[in-house]
Amino acid sequence: MSAKFIVLERAVSHLRRASQSAWGYPLFLLLVGGLSYLYSLPQLGYFWDDWEVVYLTQLATPQILEGYFFFDRPLAWPYPVYAAILGAQPYLWHLLTLFLRWAGTLFFYLALERLWPKNRSALQWGGLLMLVYPAFLQQMIATAFSRHFTAFMLCGLSFYLTALAMQTERKKLFWVLAWITGAAQVFTIEYFAGLELARPVFIWLLLGNLPVKEKLKRTTLLWLPFLGFFLAFGWWRVVYYPTLLPTNQFVSGARLLTDFQKSPAGTLAALLEWVLQDLAYLVGQNWLSLLMDAERLNFSASSVWFGLALAAALALLAVLLLRQDEESTQGFGAQAVGLGLAAFLFGGIPVWIIEKQVSGGGSFDNRFALGLMPGAILLVVALTVILIRPRWQRWVFAFLLMTAVFTQVFTVNTYRREWANLRNYFWQLAWRAPGLEPGTAILAGYAPSTVLPDYDVSFALALLYADKPTGTQLPYWYYTWDGMNNINLKDGAKAGKRFRNLEFEGFIGESVMVLHQSLPGCIRVADGFYVGDPVLGPQNNLLGYSDLSLIQPESAYSPPQAIFGAEPPYNWCYYFQKADLARQLGRWDEVIKLYQQASAAGFAPTQGGEYLPLVEAYAQSGAWEQACQTSQQVLALTAELQPNLCAKWLRYAELPGVDSALVAQVRSEIACP
Repeated sequence: MSAKFIVLERAVSHLRRASQSAWGYPLFLLLVGGLSYLYSLPQLGYFWDDWEVVYLTQLATPQILEGYFFFDRPLAWPYPVYAAILGAQPYLWHLLTLFLRWAGTLFFYLALERLWPKNRSALQWGGLLMLVYPAFLQQMIATAFSRHFTAFMLCGLSFYLTALAMQTERKKLFWVLAWITGAAQVFTIEYFAGLELARPVFIWLLLGNLPVKEKLKRTTLLWLPFLGFFLAFGWWRVVYYPTLLPTNQFVSGARLLTDFQKSPAGTLAALLEWVLQDLAYLVGQNWLSLLMDAERLNFSASSVWFGLALAAALALLAVLLLRQDEESTQGFGAQAVGLGLAAFLFGGIPVWIIEKQVSGGGSFDNRFALGLMPGAILLVVALTVILIRPRWQRWVFAFLLMTAVFTQVFTVNTYRREWANLRNYFWQLAWRAPGLEPGTAILAGYAPSTVLPDYDVSFALALLYADKPTGTQLPYWYYTWDGMNNINLKDGAKAGKRFRNLEFEGFIGESVMVLHQSLPGCIRVADGFYVGDPVLGPQNNLLGYSDLSLIQPESAYSPPQAIFGAEPPYNWCYYFQKADLARQLGRWDEVIKLYQQASAAGFAPTQGGEYLPLVEAYAQSGAWEQACQTSQQVLALTAELQPNLCAKWLRYAELPGVDSALVAQVRSEIACP
């Protein structure tokens, strides 16, 4: 045996002994979570509903925040508490939410270990799988989901405290703490409320081999306080709370109960179908969903191979470090299946009662997996122990861990790219429009990212430009095509939007500008100057409503780098945005100078429309030869801009001191009618 192999074997032995210490498994759990979710932490930011939380904690009063969430989940206490501690640095929110998920996972593991101390190895694998469960893919929306994982952590802690209360001498203290944390998780957010109905199964199993009658009595008595919290929550949330609202527009009502009254048989049949589909997906299908998705996986990408290598390394490390002792499986499989089924079925109540599914196919339906996750993971562990021979079980668990880690690493990389695009978008906008008049509506047609809907872009714009609290009056609203269907696109018509307790007021034509994201080119803050540019597509129809006078060319307020990241190094889009702003202001020498600086730095346009400000500057400065040459460059990149250039050169013919013969020559060369 070689010396190197002996050293390696000893190192693994030391690591394995360390992993069996009191903090060994928690630290390994944290390592797996950290590497899976935070390997690119500095490159992660805010996504989806993160923006509403950041806006409400930075630019709104506590009363406005409370009123905003009053429409569906009123007890949003975690957000202002965490914001007061963390501020607006996105990396701190990502660290916080991972910590909450890690703590919740650890508490669930410790609770189950109290129940099945002889099956620690299988439960440790279950904890790892819960931490990187591939059915939930929104860990990167860390600010918004900090509330959800607060409830998750409190729920796991409450179950652990229940086990301590039943198995240790300090019963009164642990029972009081279990009640407090149980009630707190239910009222924080409803995602894990259904798990309270699985608690009596957990208590029943903890009571061991008592006579059935005595066991039933004690289970009922010990569960009653928790049942009281759950019933109080159900009455408050389903019966009383909706009566406090003037409208139920934003309330996720218990539609299943209403439909059951109309058609009991049909509703039960639909419910059974949802439950079975979600069961098959959450216990089985989701582990392989990404590996089976040929459209998403690109094996020529280095990020895919990095994800596979990291996932395989963590899975192999888990095989080496986790306990390898022979464990007693007597009774464990059946008990774990029973508790797992109870946790799954009751955990899904908040989802199915509003007639949603985890496997429903919606882009963000996977968030509903959270409440069913503990039950699904326990079922996976139990079925593996029952169906797989002991010597192969750890390899089955390792394979599942590998697929889960790979899925999460792949997902994180997707969000990392989206954040790079979003930072680029917002900084380009800040370069092009240093300030923006409040009351400006933005007609954009499309959202700048797949992880940013129109209302969240509106919150981001407020954070980009507002230097003081905005109250309930939103200073900007970002309209995509869907939003424009609800307003009158007529010059002078009102462009208003009411969103929960917030309101925006503007007018079409008087307070509208147009943005366009056109990768790999620069974003375009456009008016009629760019009419006909193919990169604008159908947004060409909106150019007539764009009033660039709403842009403030200078502003003492700059985008907060804590939120939007540090200003990127100057690239082509920086020079283009500044040149286009100078074009808007008629500063022709500045336009020419900026293009010269960009060229000297090695930058050049990728689309013909990005040359148009330079054409205009040369023409307005009387540099006709340069204007002609630049027009040829425009057409070389984007031939479809010929009508735009023809119209411009027809206008140039009326400028003072123009060389009419040259104008005619240029119009002939670009084949103007």
